[in-house]
Amino acid sequence: MTVWPDLSTDVDAVLASLPEEGPVEFVWEDENGEISSTTADGSEYGELAAHVAGARAATALSLTLDERHPLFTAVLPDSDGVLRARWRTEPTQSDRNWAFLKTLRRGQICTGTVTEIASFGVTFVDIGGFTAMINVPELSWRRVDQPSGVVSVGQEISVEILDVDLVRERVSLSLKGIAGSETPSP
Repeated sequence: MTVWPDLSTDVDAVLASLPEEGPVEFVWEDENGEISSTTADGSEYGELAAHVAGARAATALSLTLDERHPLFTAVLPDSDGVLRARWRTEPTQSDRNWAFLKTLRRGQICTGTVTEIASFGVTFVDIGGFTAMINVPELSWRRVDQPSGVVSVGQEISVEILDVDLVRERVSLSLKGIAGSETPSP
C-alpha cells in the first residue's frame, strides 16, 4: 500500500501544470467519487483534458523515480499479522519495476538483450533493466523446436510488446511480430 498526497480540487490548474514532455500518471476523482488513473504524455493531454472534464479533483504524478515520493509505504502484513507503516525515502525494486512498466505500451517496439533460455522454452530478455519473456510460439513464424535455434544468450534483439501485466509485474514479448521479412508457414 502506498499513500500519495491528496488530490487538488483545482483540476484546471493540475492540467495546466502538466510538463511539456515525458509521461505522467494522472489521477482523478470523478463526479461519483470513483478514483481512476491513466498514464499520458504531451501528445495525449488534449484527449486527457476532455476525458476528465467534470472531475472533482486530480493530481499528476511523475513517472521519473527521482521525482516520485510517496508519503509512506506499508507492507501487508508482518509475520504476526499486524500492518505496520514503514517510512522510507528510497524506492524498492518493485517501485522501480512499476514505474518502468507504466511507461510500456502494447505494440511498442523495443530493444533488449537475451539473458536466458530456460529449459521449458521461455526466452528471457532484459529490456532496460527489466526482465521480460518471449514464449516459444512468439519467436518465429516457423516451427521452433529449440529457442536456441532462433536466439542466443547475449544477443541484442528488437521485440514487440504483446502485454504489460502491472499486477504480476510481467511483460510478454514477440520476436516474430516485428520480423516483416518472414511469412507464416503453411
